[in-house]
Amino acid sequence: MLASVVKSTARSSRALSGINRFPEAASLVKKRQPSNLRIGQRAPLSTSQSKQSDESPFRKPNQKFTTTLMKATEIVAARGGPGAFGWQVGAEAATHLGLADPVYMSVLPAIGDGVGVVTGSILFYSAKQKIAPQLNETFKTNFSIPTSRNEIIGNATMYGIAATASGAVWQPAVDTLQSLSYTFPGTSLVTGLICGFTFNKVLTNISRPLVSKLYPEVAPSKESKDADKHVSIAIGGGAAGFVLTDPSAPIPHLIATDDPLTNCIKAATSFGGGLMLGYTASSPILKYK
Repeated sequence: MLASVVKSTARSSRALSGINRFPEAASLVKKRQPSNLRIGQRAPLSTSQSKQSDESPFRKPNQKFTTTLMKATEIVAARGGPGAFGWQVGAEAATHLGLADPVYMSVLPAIGDGVGVVTGSILFYSAKQKIAPQLNETFKTNFSIPTSRNEIIGNATMYGIAATASGAVWQPAVDTLQSLSYTFPGTSLVTGLICGFTFNKVLTNISRPLVSKLYPEVAPSKESKDADKHVSIAIGGGAAGFVLTDPSAPIPHLIATDDPLTNCIKAATSFGGGLMLGYTASSPILKYK
């Protein structure tokens, strides 16, 4: 009798073991278990938790802001600062040559602006092309690297042409607004809008299409259109900040003096500060493009 009970229990247990009461359990385990884990590596508790940690709302904006700030600094160092320095060199040359005519005071600074942007861009990005790979390898950074010499020259040329145009309208804009009894904030704001608009229109409609015929690396694209818009806003901010060098400015430390070199440094400082402010302030609106 005992033997028959044991046999019956064994058959019952074998029958029960062959029944899969939870057919989805195995597939659920497979879905939750990553296939690329190594020995000693822990799997995340859930895919949703892992995704939330990667897309933390507190970490991502900080990273983007840092990237934007570095990009703004790069634009100031490569184009904005040298361009404003060159603009002031042209203005000093016109003054010392006795060319106080409004035409000369517009043309010579504009030429200096364009030459400064071209020279600064070529020198900066040529150095970056050689140094950035070493920095990325040594410090695990992620600096962008210019792909070719043609890209460097093409970008420098098209931005130089646009800077010449915006530099040409700066002084006439300030003089006109002051003659209309605009306050300093009004003069600064409207001048920035005029110069930024001029820069953008010349860049997108003239200099980029024209230069891209010689250097296809800078041909117009959707990405370049967004970047041009962002840089144009930054140039407008720089032009607005540049008004701080005018005698009507409320900050006497940036007003032009009798020393040409000091004036050039003040020009680069005021323009660069306005450019960085314009670039970083517009980044959230443009979604950090």
